[in-house]
Amino acid sequence: MMCRYFLLESTEQDEVLGVPTLTTTGYNEQSLIIIIRQICTQLHLIFVNIDTFIKTRGQAYHSKQLRSNQRSNFERFINIYNNFRQTVLFMCHLNASIIFSLDNIRCIDLKYSSLLMKLLRIWLTFAENTVTLSNIIRNRWDEIAALCLTSIEKSTKSILKL
Repeated sequence: MMCRYFLLESTEQDEVLGVPTLTTTGYNEQSLIIIIRQICTQLHLIFVNIDTFIKTRGQAYHSKQLRSNQRSNFERFINIYNNFRQTVLFMCHLNASIIFSLDNIRCIDLKYSSLLMKLLRIWLTFAENTVTLSNIIRNRWDEIAALCLTSIEKSTKSILKL
């Protein structure tokens, strides 16, 4: 909302100075901000879950106090951690890029803005499911890895449909 008000003020000044005005699609950036806020909340919960898991299971793993299935579960987490970390970093960069260029996003074609919303919804679904699967009680690391691949495939298909 603040961006839109600022742009309207600067557009009025630009008209006085003779600078051409921007043509906008009328796309509402508030829906983008809401989804980005939801993704950020889910990412925070993911970080809390992983931190709790590492603190509790990591210490027990190094002191060899875990049962066999708990030990194999912790090793599965270690195996997927690098790919999972890259996925979460991608989501953070995607959100930061959108927020940084929010003023420009209002001026893009509706087709691209709807693609952007679709991508954000795909990654929001991934984040919500990952929060559930990474809970200290569930620890479904293999399912998180599969979910990550599914989200990447869905994103790629959406982009290629353009």
